[in-house]
Amino acid sequence: MLKLAKLSCLILIIIAFFIITGFIYYDNLFLHLAIFISVLIMHSLRFSLSESWKMILLLLPFTITIFIFGLLFQLINLQGRTDWLYDSLIKVIYFPASFLFTKWMISLFSYQDILGLPLSNELKSDIIFLQVFIKKAFTIMPRLEFYTRMHPLIQNKKGIKRNFLILCAFPLSLYIYLIDEGSIIRHIYLNRLNHLEEL
Repeated sequence: MLKLAKLSCLILIIIAFFIITGFIYYDNLFLHLAIFISVLIMHSLRFSLSESWKMILLLLPFTITIFIFGLLFQLINLQGRTDWLYDSLIKVIYFPASFLFTKWMISLFSYQDILGLPLSNELKSDIIFLQVFIKKAFTIMPRLEFYTRMHPLIQNKKGIKRNFLILCAFPLSLYIYLIDEGSIIRHIYLNRLNHLEEL
């Protein structure tokens, strides 16, 4: 029951984080900045400063694109709004902060915690597989992002067109990798499980 209480507490904290930062106090730029600094410190203490910096660099193309669109909408006065730039500044801070916070929270729930949950073995294995995929995603993302940028079709492009192609190709390559890797891991797991049952 303690493991279930821990999981429920972590889920509630994540939900509260997104409700407070994404809805109630979304317009408070200084609060987002303070939260980003706090999350960055917590993430660096949990992992390392270099790991946090890698994650920020990985998200940089997304945040720059958000800022460019906000600046463009501000200049053309889209829909008569005058807060496009302010809103994009919030998103530039909020996006990496929420990403790092979610990663940090997931890391607090270990495999031992999952095994201690009052759930069926099948559901436990599904949760463990999901956690493995998430960790693999964070591990492989820098490498996939590097390979995406090195692709000849993308290297020949410049500016916004290049960033747009990266934003399209990178999530797709990550998705395909995780699907293939997940099938392999699950196949190996089921084979070993069947072998142990036969013994």
